[in-house]
Amino acid sequence: MQDTELRQLMAHSVQQCHRVVFDKYCNYVYAIVINVLRSCGTREDIDDCVSDVFMKIYKRFDEGI
Repeated sequence: MQDTELRQLMAHSVQQCHRVVFDKYCNYVYAIVINVLRSCGTREDIDDCVSDVFMKIYKRFDEGI
Protein backbone atom coordinates (compact mmCIF):
# COMPACT_ATOMS: atom_id res chain seq x y z
CA MET A 1 0.00 0.00 0.00
CA GLN A 2 1.39 3.35 -1.04
CA ASP A 3 1.62 6.43 1.15
CA THR A 4 -1.04 8.20 -0.88
CA GLU A 5 -3.42 5.27 -0.44
CA LEU A 6 -2.87 5.31 3.31
CA ARG A 7 -3.55 9.04 3.44
CA GLN A 8 -6.79 8.61 1.49
CA LEU A 9 -7.87 5.78 3.74
CA MET A 10 -6.95 7.85 6.80
CA ALA A 11 -9.13 10.70 5.54
CA HIS A 12 -12.01 8.27 5.10
CA SER A 13 -11.62 6.25 8.32
CA VAL A 14 -8.83 6.41 10.87
CA GLN A 15 -9.83 3.08 12.40
CA GLN A 16 -9.90 1.35 9.02
CA CYS A 17 -6.47 2.75 8.18
CA HIS A 18 -5.09 1.47 11.48
CA ARG A 19 -6.61 -1.97 10.83
CA VAL A 20 -5.12 -2.17 7.32
CA VAL A 21 -1.65 -1.26 8.59
CA PHE A 22 -1.91 -3.74 11.45
CA ASP A 23 -3.13 -6.57 9.20
CA LYS A 24 -0.39 -5.92 6.66
CA TYR A 25 2.56 -5.56 9.04
CA CYS A 26 1.67 -7.45 12.21
CA ASN A 27 3.44 -10.69 11.30
CA TYR A 28 6.53 -8.83 10.15
CA VAL A 29 6.75 -6.71 13.31
CA TYR A 30 6.05 -9.75 15.48
CA ALA A 31 8.87 -11.72 13.83
CA ILE A 32 11.35 -8.90 14.41
CA VAL A 33 10.33 -8.47 18.05
CA ILE A 34 10.53 -12.22 18.71
CA ASN A 35 13.99 -12.30 17.16
CA VAL A 36 15.20 -9.46 19.38
CA LEU A 37 13.50 -10.45 22.65
CA ARG A 38 13.37 -14.24 22.54
CA SER A 39 16.39 -14.71 24.80
CA CYS A 40 15.42 -12.12 27.39
CA GLY A 41 11.68 -11.52 27.24
CA THR A 42 8.49 -13.35 28.03
CA ARG A 43 5.59 -13.86 25.65
CA GLU A 44 3.85 -10.97 27.41
CA ASP A 45 6.91 -8.74 26.88
CA ILE A 46 6.85 -9.58 23.18
CA ASP A 47 3.13 -8.84 22.88
CA ASP A 48 3.58 -5.55 24.75
CA CYS A 49 6.44 -4.52 22.49
CA VAL A 50 4.43 -5.28 19.34
CA SER A 51 1.55 -3.23 20.73
CA ASP A 52 3.93 -0.37 21.52
CA VAL A 53 5.27 -0.40 17.96
CA PHE A 54 1.80 -0.06 16.48
CA MET A 55 0.77 2.60 18.98
CA LYS A 56 3.77 4.67 17.93
CA ILE A 57 2.92 4.17 14.26
CA TYR A 58 -0.69 5.21 14.85
CA LYS A 59 0.41 8.25 16.82
CA ARG A 60 2.58 9.35 13.92
CA PHE A 61 -0.32 8.84 11.52
CA ASP A 62 -2.59 10.90 13.73
CA GLU A 63 0.01 13.70 13.82
CA GLY A 64 -0.06 13.73 10.02
CA ILE A 65 3.53 12.71 9.52
